[in-house]
Parts: sequence; C-alpha cells; structure tokens
Amino acid sequence: MWKSPNGTIRNILNGVVFREPILMNNVPRIIPNWNKPIIIGRHAFGDQYKATEMLIDRPGKLKLIFEPDDGSNQQNELVFEYSSPGVAMSMYNTDESIRGFAHSSFQMALKLELPLFLSTKNTILKKYDGRFKDIFQEIFDKDYKDKFEAKKISYEHRLIDDMVAQAIKSSGGFVWATKNYDGDVQSDILAQGFGSLGLMTSVLVTADGKTMEAEAAHGTVTRHFRQYQQGKETSTNPIASIFAWTRGLAQRARLDDNHGLLKFTQDLEKACTETVDVESKMTKDLALALHGNNLKREHYVTTDEFLNHVSNNLKRIRNIISLKEMLGFSSSVLKPSHLTSHVRNASSNMSRSFSSRTIPSFLNSPSVLSVLKQTNKTSISQQNKFFISTLRHSIGNSSTRPTADKCKNVKSLVESGRVYQRSSNVDIPKIRPNLAVVRYLPTATARVNEIVTSPALTTEEPPLSEETQRISEIKNAKLIFNQAWKNIEDEYGRENLCLPREIIWLMGAPGSGKGTHTDLILKARGITNPPICMSALLTSPDFQEQINKGKMISDGKVLENLLRALLNGDPTVGCLVDGFPRTDIQVECLKLLYDKMHELRREFWGTPLQDKFPRPTFRICVLYVDEEVSVSRQLQRGRQIREHNATVRRTGQGEFIEERVTDYDELLIRARYQIFREHFGALMKLGKLFPFHLINAIGSIEEVMKLIVKEFEYQSSLELDHKTHDAISHIPIATKIGIHARQDLISRLEHYQDIEPELFMRAIEFVDNNVIPTVQRHAISGQALIRTTSHELENQHLVDMIMDVLSERGYHVMFDDRVRETPVRVNPDTWEIILEKRHNYMFSVRFPKHIIQPLEQKF
Repeated sequence: MWKSPNGTIRNILNGVVFREPILMNNVPRIIPNWNKPIIIGRHAFGDQYKATEMLIDRPGKLKLIFEPDDGSNQQNELVFEYSSPGVAMSMYNTDESIRGFAHSSFQMALKLELPLFLSTKNTILKKYDGRFKDIFQEIFDKDYKDKFEAKKISYEHRLIDDMVAQAIKSSGGFVWATKNYDGDVQSDILAQGFGSLGLMTSVLVTADGKTMEAEAAHGTVTRHFRQYQQGKETSTNPIASIFAWTRGLAQRARLDDNHGLLKFTQDLEKACTETVDVESKMTKDLALALHGNNLKREHYVTTDEFLNHVSNNLKRIRNIISLKEMLGFSSSVLKPSHLTSHVRNASSNMSRSFSSRTIPSFLNSPSVLSVLKQTNKTSISQQNKFFISTLRHSIGNSSTRPTADKCKNVKSLVESGRVYQRSSNVDIPKIRPNLAVVRYLPTATARVNEIVTSPALTTEEPPLSEETQRISEIKNAKLIFNQAWKNIEDEYGRENLCLPREIIWLMGAPGSGKGTHTDLILKARGITNPPICMSALLTSPDFQEQINKGKMISDGKVLENLLRALLNGDPTVGCLVDGFPRTDIQVECLKLLYDKMHELRREFWGTPLQDKFPRPTFRICVLYVDEEVSVSRQLQRGRQIREHNATVRRTGQGEFIEERVTDYDELLIRARYQIFREHFGALMKLGKLFPFHLINAIGSIEEVMKLIVKEFEYQSSLELDHKTHDAISHIPIATKIGIHARQDLISRLEHYQDIEPELFMRAIEFVDNNVIPTVQRHAISGQALIRTTSHELENQHLVDMIMDVLSERGYHVMFDDRVRETPVRVNPDTWEIILEKRHNYMFSVRFPKHIIQPLEQKF
C-alpha cells in the first residue's frame, strides 16, 4: 500500500501545519462563543505517523534498544513482558524537529499578535513530552520573550486535557501548538466547532519561514467524485481548496515582493466570503449547518454554480478597484477641493468611456445606500450621473479632523452600507467631513448600482486593537446602564422594580414574520402581557424630532423607555420584547439587566417582598430568513398594500394602510437586511448565557408555526432552580442531538478510509458476508437479527465501523453483546462442571419494509 503523499511531504519538509478557521457570519457555529479564530499548529513530524508497529502472536519480552554510532554502550529498556498475544508500537522525534516546531510556532504568534499555548501530556510522558516542554521554554526565554512582551502577548504550556477544556470555554483568539496526533484530532474538532470541516485552512510552514505547503484541511471527497463520474449533481464545498491556492500564492507574493499578486489573493478570499455571507449562496454542507433537518434543495447550489458566484464576485471586486483608481483616489485624507476635482475628472472620463447601453457589468449589483442628492456642480451627462453623500454619523458637524475611533466607525459604516443622515442640500465645496461616497448611475431614474469609497483615512492616532475596543464597549455599556438604572430607580423606587420573571427577546430578519408569529410565541409560553415593540417606543414627538434631524437615539434613552415598558406590565406572566438588543452595547446592557435582577432577588430574599423578585429567565429567539426571501416578501407586502389602498381610493370603502418606503424600495430593503446581519453577530454572543432559539422562518406560515411550537415544547428546564439547571444543562436536548449527525458520520467514514483502510475493509466484508444476506431474506418484514460468535467483534472499534457503514446505507442498527457461561467439560476428580464464558453477538437491523399485496383468486 502506498504511503500518504501528504504525510510524506510533511515529514520531508519537517515543518508545522497551521490550521485556521475561515469565519463565515452566515454559517452558525456549534460553539457560539468562538467569535475569534483559533489557529492550531500541528507538529507534522514523527510520533504516531512514523511509528513502527508490531503484532505480538506469542508470549515474550518486548525491549527498546538504542545503539549509539560512537560505539558507546547501548541502552536497553524492557518495555513489557507478554503472557498472551497483543500489539506494540514504537515512535520517535528529534530535538532538531522540535526546535523547528518551536520557532515556527513563536513566529506565527508574533505575526498574528496572538498568545501561544503549547499542550502536551508531560505528566505521563515525562521524558518524551517533557522534551517538547523544555525545548519550547528554552527557545522562548532565549529568543522570543522580549518580542512577546513588546507585542503584549504571552506564551504558556498546558496539559492537553486542560487545554481542550479551556479552548471550549474560551472565545478564541490564540495560537495552539500541538504534537502530531493531538493536532490531527483537535483541528477537526475546531473546524466543526467553527461551523464546518470545509471551512479550515491548512498551511505547513518551515522554521525559516520561506518554505510552505498549503492544502485543504478536510479529507478526500471520493464519494462526491464517484457521483460526478456517474453524471450526478454534486455540491462540494471548494472554499478550503481555494484558500489553499490563495495562501500558497500569497507566500510566493511575499517572497517576490509582488503586491499585485498579494492583493489578488486577498480579493479572491473576499469573493468567497461574500458569496456565503452577502449573497447567501452556499454548498450543501454549509446549508446543512444552517438549516439542519429542514434542509431543502433550494437552500444550496451545486459546485459549478458556487464557483460561478465566486467568479462573478471576484470580477466585481477587481473592477471596483479599477474604478477607484480611475477616480484618482489616493490614500491621503480626502479634502473638499480634492473631492471636487475628482468628481469633475471622473465625470468626463466616465462620459467618454460609457454610454447608457454599455454600462460595465460590475455596476449591476444593487447598492445598499439610497440616492441623496444629484450633483449639479459637475458637467456630467444626463445618462451618466454621480451622486455625492456625506457621512456625518460619528463625525458630527465639527470641521476638525476626526479621531482614529471616529475614522474607524465611519469606515465600518461605509463598508456595511449604513447611513444615518441624508443631506438634501450638499454643496461640494463646503463639505467638511473627511469622507465621501461616489456612486454612478446609468440613467437619471435608475437605482444606484455600486458604491465606491475612498481608501482608509490616515490619522495621527494609531487604531485601537480589537481587545481594547471590546473593553471600551463594556465600560461604555456599564456607564450607560448604570445611569439609566439610576434614573428608573429614582422614578419608581427600588422596592417597586418588579420586572417580569420570563422575558423573551425576539429578533428577526426583515420579512421574517415577527409580527405574524409573535402571538403564537406568546400563546406557546402562556404570556398575556402585550408585546413590547422597540420601534413603537421611539414614536414620541421628542424622539421623532431627533430622528428627523438625522440624529441617533442614545442607548441610554432606549434602555430607559424599555425598562418603563417592562415595569408597566404584569410581572407574574412574563413578557416579549421585539427588537432588542441590536448592538454590542445593548447586548452588554442586557447582561447587566440580568445581573441586576439577580441582585434584587438576593437583596429581598427572606423579606415580605421576596415573591415579587423571582429568579429571572431570559430567552433569545431569532427568526431567520436569507436575504433574497427577505427582499421578496417585503416587495410583495408593498404591492399588496398599494393595491389595497388603490381599492380604498377607488371605492371609498375601507381604511388606508400606511405605505412604508421599505416595502417598495429594494435598495433600502437590502440596507435593512445588512443591518440585521451585523446585529446577528451580537445576538450569537448571548447563545452561551441564555436559551437561544434560532428558527428557520423561510417556509410557509404553517410550517414556521410548527417549528415554533416544537422549539418551545421543551420547557421544564426553565422552571428548575439555577443550581439544578446548571448541573444538568450540559446534557444535550434529545431533539437537537442529531443536528450535525450526518456530517459527523461522513467525516468518520472518510477518516476510516484514509487512516485505517485495512480495518475498514474488514468491516465492509463483515457487512457483505454476514449482514446483507440475512437482510435480503427478511426484506419484507423490515427487520433482521444477525447472530454470531465471531471473535472479530471483540474489537469494539470494528463494531463501530460496521454500525457506521450500515447507518450510512440507511439502516437502523442496534448491537448487543451477551456473555454466557457454557459447559465445556467435567472435572473427573471432583465431578465439577467447568464453564467457559462465551460472547454471543447480535445485530438488530431495521429498515423500510415492503408490503406484498396478494391477488384475490376468483373462481
């Protein structure tokens, strides 16, 4: 049998395999608190993968012998003395390889500016794993300690079992150095935890940092290839393979100082992520992670279709870059005078280059911003018009250059397409902010087709790190919440802050039917309080005046209004809140509210008021639809409303229904969905703290209602004391345990074929020779019992393989191992009956039965 080419190359290069998840917002993570990547470094040399194995077929001694080349005395260790058959294995590693492993790991941590953890089992393998620990510590102290301190990152060694537990509990954001076998196992766990085995990069880097080998982290797709050969439709995820090429080309670009090639690799990776996150186009494995058992054919695309979407996105991204260059935007801060000249020069260029019939294809994708003002200051033809909009949110009206924080906020607003102020009287020479958005229209009345933004603003202040921003958000949330809570406490009195015991925080994509399904959710939980709609709370004249001026309502005011609404209801029957939380700060405020309710419960426990402060229960419920369904539903709703109002005007009967601009302007509809997508990430952070219900709302009203009833049918945990609930909550709920079972089964079978082919063939032969003949004889009944005393089944791993093979083929299998004492002989001296324990194995196989319809004989 040929050895693995991947393993052979890795051993020759003697490097470290780093696997990093490809984060996709549209693919739900099995471990939702992993909001930052975990990069795992696998020492791709020696250990089990270059081990020498031996079958022991008779009693004897196993020794480990080392003969030095210098002629000195050999080392001789007795490993084990066998009294019966068994197995043995020896493995090795070298100081040189471990040192290369250490250097590569430290360099990767420095490059990514993330802390580094090394995991071993040195408490058991004191010399073998202890050598890894000692060499890492030696190299760190000598070469990297000062560099790590300068980057404010750390290095730490941990036991493998402790490290696994810490990784599961963490939010990610570190490099994990592992031995060969540990890295092989844990990298698959990380990939699945982040959403899919098809969303993981795998890059081998040598100690000098120059030589690199990139490959897809997942195994082979033999089953898909066989379907392709048969002419069948396949939906294979190519993202990891594409990223293997981009990472390899990026390394070549760095070595050659080829900035154009490096930018191409970045654009190609961006095209992949936008295909999934922005267009919601995904292959079957990703769609299965999102929709689970509700997966339908329309939820995913074929391999060729997915690649076409990636190709179109890449062309669009690359052409946008060309358009920026044609507009002449530089990396300097954009000034009003520059803006005027840019627009004038660009307008003449565009007028010469394009006519209304030759609009370039990259201008055909919908924009997420609406038209603000037609520019009259430039000589642009009627068929080729530019529009300028100023972004004042997070900048204000100050003419001074914004700070680094404000620049970063504006940049994120431009990238996400969120605009909070529409200026109807923009005068180009007087534009004061340092950023503008230029758009191109094919006709005067057409929709906006594309966004072009200036490059990142240059400021004197360095940008804040992600961790610093996170700390700042938490501090801001505490200040906002504490002030709002103080105002409410002063208004109502502390002893009257009786909030509902159960609060359902309902969020949903536009067009997901929140209003339609709210009553069903309330009925399912027996809640009689009217729902609290956050948009309705902001309809007061004061708030409307701020909104009309283009100003944002502060989180503090929003929170105060929410608390008043919660206090005005009956606290004994629970409440539903529609539209909160929406931002990271509001998410933090929700956590603080939960803590405050527990604080009140402890304060009034044992007093006459204790019944007014029950243990709080928060539930997060999200109704999800993809972007195209959202747009289609809202446009359809707009058409129905306009038709209804037209009938009322024509007949004079009935009442008018308010027509919302978001029900007929597709651009604004997509803008609303983009805002929801950004808020969705904030909601996912609550999944670990509170019961989280993600409901697929794509189906009909009746189908979604069934899902809601099913989602809320398991309720007993909500009534438990929190200590009891915490003790049992780690056990998965029965209805959810099989969500990813199909993916896991496929991964196991392909692992068997790649890593344990001989044992896997024995499992298949057992099924062919022992199971299938019996199943065929009992095909009508739908159930077959296979009994055997084969010693092969003493190998539990072989039994697992057999059951996995049958499960993949659609059979439901149970395995029973019964030990019986069977008389074998009689002791002639004592007349004692000698019993021998024998295993009787039985497979119970169930499958769809075939009903025979007998013909009635007529005479």
